[in-house]
Parts: sequence; structure tokens; C-alpha cells
Amino acid sequence: MKRLYHYPLMLLLTVLEVLSLIGFECSYFAQNVLFKPDIYTAAISDEKIGQVIYDDLCEYFTQFSMPTGIPAEVFTDALDVNYLEQCAKNTISDSLAYLTNPNATKPKIQYDFTSLDNSITTYIETYSDENGIERDDEYQKLLDNTIKTSHEQIITKLDVLLLCQFADSSLAPKLHQYSGYINFAVLCTGAASIFFLLVMIIADIKHPRDLPYWVGTILMCSAVTILIPTIYLKKINYFDSFIIRNMHIYQTVTGLFRRLLDNVINFQFITLLIGCCFIILTIIIHLFYVRSVRKKAAARYDYDENEESYN
Repeated sequence: MKRLYHYPLMLLLTVLEVLSLIGFECSYFAQNVLFKPDIYTAAISDEKIGQVIYDDLCEYFTQFSMPTGIPAEVFTDALDVNYLEQCAKNTISDSLAYLTNPNATKPKIQYDFTSLDNSITTYIETYSDENGIERDDEYQKLLDNTIKTSHEQIITKLDVLLLCQFADSSLAPKLHQYSGYINFAVLCTGAASIFFLLVMIIADIKHPRDLPYWVGTILMCSAVTILIPTIYLKKINYFDSFIIRNMHIYQTVTGLFRRLLDNVINFQFITLLIGCCFIILTIIIHLFYVRSVRKKAAARYDYDENEESYN
């Protein structure tokens, strides 16, 4: 392939375009993937987090029954796996809305404890009546503490990504207040990408055959820059090494990051292939161009020879 025109200028513009494109991809990814609940709720469904939460609660209430004498079934029979999973999804959606929308309210776990409260109250009342226990202040204190403990355990388990807990931290209000800047970053990096691409087109407008090469180079460089670290993380199973004691949180986090890595890798592979296609297209264009020039030169040479012979 022949020497490219305006190489130093186009190389500089290519570097700027690659940086802008990477910035756009990262900010767009944060805006439309990382801060959207879809991928989180999908991870919860795939990892069957509702069942994991239920199993964790069963284990806790089984241990809780030993010192209290209250059978674990009093609590677990009032739980539903599907409802637990849906509440966990709703908690994530509300938390992300708070972190990304300045007008959203602080998230609060929404769970209907009516069935659970009735089950606990019915058992304690029945037990008290059968054993002649007076319903005095001690009785009411036992009932209230039992209900409170069960509520706290369920609420803790439903915050599978600890986003509600994060919403109470000092950093969350700042993120909540300035979340609109992510949209600004998307617009700025997107505008910069378009601007540098237009400058490249204008700078090389007299030699459009070179443009596919630069476009392919941009796509390949931006893809490889993101692809290398993501493939490395996937190769070493980096997120599987997280030390998280709560199983429902561990499975959600690892499942989520595996899904994110897969999505990023697939997208960057497609980008890389498109970039390679542009490079191949450039080579083909230049081959045909060189062949065309040679044919014209040969035809002109034959014409000149014939003219000289005639004279």
C-alpha cells in the first residue's frame, strides 16, 4: 500500500479520536448499562437470588429458633421465593434511580410483612394461651422484638448489592446531586468524537481512499484498549475471588460482573472486527486504484509509442 497523505496530522487526529471514542464508550456504558437496572435484575434472575435469599433466611431462623423456642416454620412458611426476588429487584431499581436522578427520593426497601407478622403473632398468642402466659409488658416486648428481628433480617437480605446502605453514606448525596454530569460527559465525548472525525475527513478530503484505513485504525485501537483488560479479568476469574460472606450478595455481584464482562468483550470484539474490515477495505481500494493507474499509464504509453511510429 502506498504512503498515506498528511500522515503526521492524521496520526495526531487519530489519537485524539481514539481517546474521545473511549471516553464516549465509558460514559455511555455508565449511563445506559451500569446505571440501568436491567442487567442487575437479569443477574438476580439468572443466579436465582430469590432462592438464595430464602435459603439464607431459613438457615438464620433455624438458628434463631434454638434460643427462642419459636419454630423456624413460623417465619419461613410466610416467605415466598418469587416475592423475595421481586422485592430485591425493586430495591435495586429504586436505589439506582436515587443515585442517577437528582429528583428521585432516597430508596427504602418495600416489603409486605403482613403475612409474616400474622404468623408470628398467631404462634405466640396460641403458645401463650396454651401455657397460661399472661399478655403483659414482657409478652408484648417478646412479640415486638421477634417481629423487629425478622423484619431486620429480611430487609438486610433484600439489599443484595448494598445500594440502600450506600444511599445512607456521605458519598451517595453527592452522586445523587451531580449525577447529571454523566449525561454531560456523554455529550462532550460524543461531540468530540464527531468533531475529530469531521476534521479528519476535511483534512484528507482530496484523498478519500485513505479514510477507511484511519477509521479502521480508530476502531481497532479503541477496541483493543478496552478488550485487553476485560479479557484478562475474565481469564483469571478475578471477580470470583471476592471475599463476601453473604452468599446472596456474593452470587449477585459475581454473576453481575461476569455478565458485564461478557457484554463488553462481545461488543469490543465486534468493533475490532469492523475495524479489521475497514483496513482490508483500504487495501482492496488501493490495489484497485494502483491497477487502474497502471492500466492508464500503460494505455498512455502505448498511445505515445503509436504516435511516434506514425510520425
